[in-house]
Amino acid sequence: MLPIAAFIGALIPLAATIVVSVRAHSVTAIVLVGVALSMVFSSLITFVLLVVGDVHQLGTVMQWIAGGFGDATWTTLISPTVVLVVVGAAVILCSRQLNLLLTGDDGATALGINVPRFRVLILLAVSLLAAAAVAVSGTIGFVGLLVPHVAGYLVGRNAARLIPTAALLGALALVLADIIARSVSNTTELPIGVVTGLVGGPIFIAMLWRRYGRAVS
Repeated sequence: MLPIAAFIGALIPLAATIVVSVRAHSVTAIVLVGVALSMVFSSLITFVLLVVGDVHQLGTVMQWIAGGFGDATWTTLISPTVVLVVVGAAVILCSRQLNLLLTGDDGATALGINVPRFRVLILLAVSLLAAAAVAVSGTIGFVGLLVPHVAGYLVGRNAARLIPTAALLGALALVLADIIARSVSNTTELPIGVVTGLVGGPIFIAMLWRRYGRAVS
């Protein structure tokens, strides 16, 4: 039930983002909505942990929120694996439509794509994939932001090559982060989200600085 609950929870910010994107047509507005919803859900999580939750399970829940594979078992991997295979294959099969979106909404519409409907379906698929992963590993930051850029540098922007490459690189990055997390201390296992945050945050800032610094200059 945990992946299902995670997916239902993911639909709430997704719906808010879609509504804002339809009305505002501004990337900045979408980002601000994401930041606001992140703060709201973080406050709700804190409320549940401190008021409703069990004090004895607080440490376990906090470690899960930080992200990691310590509690993962073969049984818990069944649902995410099914979702990954089915939904991931469906997304890859839509590679042609995803490539057409690179021409812009007008160009994709002229080539026969119902852009609003297709975008909503893709967002639902991505939300389901993210929910299935988060239900097992918790929130591990910056992997989804950095890895696709690295994959794009390696194989280009063709979705048929980009998506499988990003998935493979993401898995390798998480394995490497897990090895680092287990090697830092002999007494406790450091959450993977701490490692990816400490490493990915500065790299992401450097990428933004490089991109927009060139644009300004």
